[in-house]
Amino acid sequence: MTPRATGCSCSAATVVTIPRGAYEYLNDIWQLSLDGTPAWTELTPTGTPPTGRLAGVAAYDVYRQRFVGFGGTLNVPVDTWQLDLSGDTPAWSTVETDSTSPRAATA
Repeated sequence: MTPRATGCSCSAATVVTIPRGAYEYLNDIWQLSLDGTPAWTELTPTGTPPTGRLAGVAAYDVYRQRFVGFGGTLNVPVDTWQLDLSGDTPAWSTVETDSTSPRAATA
């Protein structure tokens, strides 16, 4: 894994993280196995991943076994997406909402 300035992570049986680069927005996804000796593995989910971004937020939905993310920096779509982790192969998809998304901003 290349060095990262910031990232977005959540906890589950394993840790899934979407790291971001310091000079480019990345959208790769990695898993840290906490069984035995911790080891990083890059995941290759199906579907279209979200665009690379900085300062988004994410959470792990334990009941639906999915990683859910929202937003990011200005000039990036204000969208909500999920990484389904319930099957053998992770799968990206967008989450359609029935309301207007909050405006893009950073804190």
